[in-house]
Amino acid sequence: RRFIDLERCQLDETYLYNLTRFNKLLVQRNKMLKDMYDHPEYRPLLDVQDDQMIMYGTQIIKARQQFIEDLCSIIEPIHDKLTGGRENLKIFYEPNVAADDYESKLKKVKDRDLFLKQTSVGPQKDDFSFIVKGASQNEAIDIRKFGSQGQQRTASLSLKLSEIEIVKKAKKEWLSGISKDSPDYYKSLYVYENLVSRVDYEENAPDSQNILSVFLNGKSVCQGYADAAGVLFDELGIKNVILRGEAQGEPHSWNMIMLDNEWYFFDATWGNSRYLDKTSEKKTVNYAYLNVTSEEMEKTHTLNMEIEIPRCTATADNYYKKSGLFFETMDKAALGQTFSGAYKNGASQCSVKFGTQKAYLDALDFFVRKGNLGRYCEGLSVIYYNERRDVLVLTIYYF
Repeated sequence: RRFIDLERCQLDETYLYNLTRFNKLLVQRNKMLKDMYDHPEYRPLLDVQDDQMIMYGTQIIKARQQFIEDLCSIIEPIHDKLTGGRENLKIFYEPNVAADDYESKLKKVKDRDLFLKQTSVGPQKDDFSFIVKGASQNEAIDIRKFGSQGQQRTASLSLKLSEIEIVKKAKKEWLSGISKDSPDYYKSLYVYENLVSRVDYEENAPDSQNILSVFLNGKSVCQGYADAAGVLFDELGIKNVILRGEAQGEPHSWNMIMLDNEWYFFDATWGNSRYLDKTSEKKTVNYAYLNVTSEEMEKTHTLNMEIEIPRCTATADNYYKKSGLFFETMDKAALGQTFSGAYKNGASQCSVKFGTQKAYLDALDFFVRKGNLGRYCEGLSVIYYNERRDVLVLTIYYF
């Protein structure tokens, strides 16, 4: 069930939302069932809780049924080829309760749930069977229970190869919002923002050293980010290299990409605000590591590969230069207009970069420490900001 959920969540944001809401409601319902003996007044609340669970649970059951049907169309020919036509593999979804019956069943077992103090019916108890029938077998068998080690290994390989096919579909969906004919800069911006927004950094993520963690699980580490970026750039026709080394004394991976015939460094992992600031409650996009020079990258990153790479000196496709957010000096009027424009347009943040440390420190002092940002952003009473002194980037958040 966990495999199905991981696959489906990555391909369908609605499923992820429904599953997240259902699991939260399930925890609340089970706690309510345990507390009901001492708090019988909770009973009306249980009815409200059940209505919400039925709504989300029904959608989960229907989505799982459809996904298994789609998965079977992929895995059956793969398994047939692996076994030379000697075995036929089918996956069957075994829902604990049918979608159409979920409401009536949940209400029917309510008294039993109160006695057991836990929820006994619903998609949280779904199961799946892997049925194989060989050419010489009279009956099909569930290989999870009765299959030989060889059959189980082959089925596992078939499932892994099916994941690859699903990744291809996921990759196509990831790139549905950008054209191969788009300018190089906008391709890099699209990949960067999608990797940061759709993938969480998690050290113990499954398959964290490859693209499965990104495209299927939505959780990865730097190697997964870099590998996924490479795959997406390949699809978009952007030359790229995956680099390995150290960043702030820890093993790290990032990318080097060619935009408009010039090389730039690209680090989507560091683009995740939560990676550099573990205390950050809200994940935002940190643009400081989108299309940067060797001089900037070498302040924090060290290459540990025995290859020669070109110096990255171009700045034309740097995010701040391209977006008009680069300031050589601390121009109060221009910066105030920039911060004010983003605030009035409803942006969640505004990030600017400076050409000198003096300009950076002067802006930080004037707009943040002395509170002058409020003069340009009417109604902004509390200033939230992030400093990146190593790359002279100041980010203002409008929470």
